[in-house]
Amino acid sequence: MIRSDYYTKDEAAEELGVTPRTLDRWWAERVGPPRTKVGRRALYRKSALVAWVRRNEQEPIRDQAA
Repeated sequence: MIRSDYYTKDEAAEELGVTPRTLDRWWAERVGPPRTKVGRRALYRKSALVAWVRRNEQEPIRDQAA
């Protein structure tokens, strides 16, 4: 079933540890994970959410004095 491949906005927000409103703000700022609209409902593909998190991983910055 297609539905099992997607999170609702609330589910995606919970998975990321943010509020649904934060997802809306990220979308407006074009910095958030990709989403699909079905009618009025925003759906987030689970694999796309994982890929977005991976793309946003950052390495620690080395101390230049060392």
